[in-house]
Amino acid sequence: MARLVWMAVAMLLAEKGSLVKGNCFDELIRDVTYTATSTDPGHSPSDAVLDNEGAWCTSQTPPNEYLEVDLGGLYDVCGVVLQGFKNDSLDSFTTKYKLSFSTGKPTWSFLLDDSDLPKEFQIVPDDGNILTENELADIRSALAVRIHPIETSGSPMCLRVGVYGTAALNVTCGEELVMSISISKYSLGPDLKLLYMNQRSPGCEFPVTPGSDITISIDVRTCGTALSSRGEYLYYENTVHGTPDADSGPLVFTHDVAFTATCMYNRTATLSSVSYIPVRNVTISASEYGDLDLLMAAYIDSNYNDMLTTDAQPVGTTLYISVEVRSTDKDLFLLLDRCWATPSQNRRDPNQRQLILDGCQDRSSVASIAHSCRSSSLQRFEYEMFKFSQTDRVYLHCEVVVCFAGVASSICKDKCDDCSPGTNRRRRSVNEDGYDSGSQPFYLGIGPLQIQDTTTEGEKGTIQEKTTTDLMIALAVSGVILVAIFVFILAVVIVLRSKSRPSEKSQILPPGSTQRPHAWSDTDSHIYT
Repeated sequence: MARLVWMAVAMLLAEKGSLVKGNCFDELIRDVTYTATSTDPGHSPSDAVLDNEGAWCTSQTPPNEYLEVDLGGLYDVCGVVLQGFKNDSLDSFTTKYKLSFSTGKPTWSFLLDDSDLPKEFQIVPDDGNILTENELADIRSALAVRIHPIETSGSPMCLRVGVYGTAALNVTCGEELVMSISISKYSLGPDLKLLYMNQRSPGCEFPVTPGSDITISIDVRTCGTALSSRGEYLYYENTVHGTPDADSGPLVFTHDVAFTATCMYNRTATLSSVSYIPVRNVTISASEYGDLDLLMAAYIDSNYNDMLTTDAQPVGTTLYISVEVRSTDKDLFLLLDRCWATPSQNRRDPNQRQLILDGCQDRSSVASIAHSCRSSSLQRFEYEMFKFSQTDRVYLHCEVVVCFAGVASSICKDKCDDCSPGTNRRRRSVNEDGYDSGSQPFYLGIGPLQIQDTTTEGEKGTIQEKTTTDLMIALAVSGVILVAIFVFILAVVIVLRSKSRPSEKSQILPPGSTQRPHAWSDTDSHIYT
């Protein structure tokens, strides 16, 4: 008997919908593949999409021809829709057909009627463009469906088909590395009593209620889940097996039952800071791929207990930074490939102070730095706060790479080992078997940190008092100067105005004279005595 293995990659199945609910014909199964026994030129099986401008056509006649629809995964099929083809010169449609299903090629089984004979669907469309729905009395789980025309109208025989239903197996990859697998009752069968994972142990066995859907959840680090790496992605894969009860061996129907589920986690991301962020918590990749949490945090104590809660830091204060791949597999290695500070949010700002280079502390930096690289998912370093000359703000950035800790060698291990003085290890080539070249880099950042100077409060008070006194003296001197300038200007104005009036002359009178002098002008020719 053939063993059935149903693959479910979360990235694909997340788009396929949930278990069968509601109106059957609301759930068209998309991204299918069409093949056929024969075809006419210009009318390939790939044209057999509902309402397409073309159609699958063949000059061969029933009943030995069929159109096969590969669903791309295990589905609970609830119905099909048939459509012929009509244009100016052709009107072709099917009037009678049969259906067969496969849950694992090359095994196929016809949908049977009450007499256990292949069920024949009779339809009477008006023309080749009419859509005809046929809902199944009982939902069938299948990887592929074949439509077998029995009787047709028009020549050549043309057909367009839609298959409806929902995914029988759905995989959700959660933030805490929890794999949840939902399996429909139609794919489990009536006799199944127990599901278990590859590693049959407590917490990895799940009882089944006949006639009900089931959802099981496991931590991907348990139950014998296999971990692998391909490019930028981590893959966690496990298989669900079925038995009739807890005490018996693996269940055997007409095939062995095994559901293989895979969670794919992206290992790359790019981030930037917007406002002051003492903690940067990041979920990498879209939810359908699963999530790896990255955390960058700042602390004010060497035990990394008191998280930084204010953005004001005096120059010379020691700041403690941790970067972690949180809730990840214990066999992951996080490398701080580079960490640096900038006066702006732009991590590419040319004005930089290097803190970590190639996984090691930058001993040439003016900032005092301490970092001990280790094979771990958690890395820490500390440094003394400094200030850029043109601003009182500092942003911290880290470029991080993820590797596997369990491999014999990796770029993370090589760089970390090189941090130890006197290390003279031969670096393995990235082309060597088993060498982990690590993920593409991703970036974390916190900031801005507001930098204070080191002036004491008493000094600040003295400076403030002195500044106030100096200001008062300056204001007084300025006032005196302004008054003097005003008096001077006023005197000048008076003098100028007096010069612009007619001049007056006086007559000297003899002593005892009572006659008052007369005024005259410069043109007077007489002097009165």
